[in-house]
Amino acid sequence: MEVTFMPGYAPLVFHEWANTPPDDCPFKQSTTFEGIEMSYRAGIYGHADTWFPSWSSDNNLYSMWTDGSVNGTAGGNSHRTTGFAVALGDDPLNLTITNIGTFASSPSPYEGRYPSANLVYNGYWYYGTYALDNPHIPPDPAPNCGNWCVQGPFLDFRYSSVTSPDQP
Repeated sequence: MEVTFMPGYAPLVFHEWANTPPDDCPFKQSTTFEGIEMSYRAGIYGHADTWFPSWSSDNNLYSMWTDGSVNGTAGGNSHRTTGFAVALGDDPLNLTITNIGTFASSPSPYEGRYPSANLVYNGYWYYGTYALDNPHIPPDPAPNCGNWCVQGPFLDFRYSSVTSPDQP
């Protein structure tokens, strides 16, 4: 299906996700939603993952990120570095991403440290991280789940006062 959603943008082409749950699915099929259609329209703002945006009263989105880079700043120093960024704008397909920086922290005794909880409230930005581990990575023997088999504990909150990046 093709729909013109907003003037000035190309028409959206929607793709329907098959509504065929497996026979052994333990949940009842929804009577509220008949299906899902996706447009696959998205903005591409960097090459990092693990974003948890929080909207602030200054009308900006604040988020942490890891595993990649944003505006040329690399994160993911052996899975111990997380990054911070602010998204400015009200059009999700045309945001300006401002990288604030990175923060390296020890995950010891675990192997990795990743962003988790994120909240901007009353002028403060709260950012949480958790630990994770993969004790059986190759060449170690099984069991090897292949990707962070052990979800470790929530480690802490960092916090910072928020000053809008577009104001002094």
